[in-house]
Amino acid sequence: MIKNILFDLGGVLLNLDQNKTVTAFEHIGLTIQNNQELSDLMLDFENGKCSELHFISTLKLAANEGTTEQQIIDAWNAMLLEFPAFRVEILKELKHTYKLYLFSNTNAIHLSAVLNYTDTIFGKGVFESLFDEVYYSHQIGMRKPEVEAFQKVMQLANIKGHETFFIDDSMTNITGAQKAGLHTILAKHPIEKNFKKILMQMATSVST
Repeated sequence: MIKNILFDLGGVLLNLDQNKTVTAFEHIGLTIQNNQELSDLMLDFENGKCSELHFISTLKLAANEGTTEQQIIDAWNAMLLEFPAFRVEILKELKHTYKLYLFSNTNAIHLSAVLNYTDTIFGKGVFESLFDEVYYSHQIGMRKPEVEAFQKVMQLANIKGHETFFIDDSMTNITGAQKAGLHTILAKHPIEKNFKKILMQMATSVST
């Protein structure tokens, strides 16, 4: 019996376009692709191993001369798009039947931007109130697709894998969740067209 739904955030609930950040960084002299140093920095930021100040100052040193901290932040947040209102309504409906949880690979800058956006669009605190608990990689010090990260979230939430669906748009993360014992649904693009269908599938069947 399914009692819980564990949601990914970016690419499932919040629309993303990572290419926008790639392009915005290029405009200020930063190349992400094939840049191991920057990739490691971003992973550390998502794992909570470096501060927001360290992240911004490191990127600023590598960027074009004269680049401001705000330009760094704006470029980093460029990938964050809209959060369609109908998804909030679906979550509200699901709360009548399931316990809802959120597990996102994110960081302090992105989380601040997302919460400011959702507070403005839906009302202060409404977004996080849709979930019984929320878990962010930079706060728990672990990220998907690590099996240990899913185990940590289940431990913190006091939920069991065989009673829980995990919904994510990344097959890598889906694989990690399956290894941790969760039921899974891969949210394929375009999510706008099939989101309700995915949730109805979840409500009537167990997919692995």
